[in-house]
Amino acid sequence: MSELVKQLKLNKQIIFDKGSFDNWCVYIVDEHHKHAPSDIEYFTALQLLAHRYPQGKIYKDFLKIYESTTTQVDSSVIKLIDNIVSSYKWND
Repeated sequence: MSELVKQLKLNKQIIFDKGSFDNWCVYIVDEHHKHAPSDIEYFTALQLLAHRYPQGKIYKDFLKIYESTTTQVDSSVIKLIDNIVSSYKWND
């Protein structure tokens, strides 16, 4: 059963649901599409961002989130992510 993690702008949602090979998959959902970004997609995006911010910022922020994450949706981790996101430019 899917669990809403975060309601985003433009009718998008982030949900936590069963994946194709495990029970811990994050999906980005809009009115027409449910997509589970791959590790390659995530890490390519992070690599591109790393060129636009001070050295180590992306890595340090990633570690903060990674070290706080479990298999359960946790509102304190969502707040941490929101706080980290606010330190980036709006279009990143």
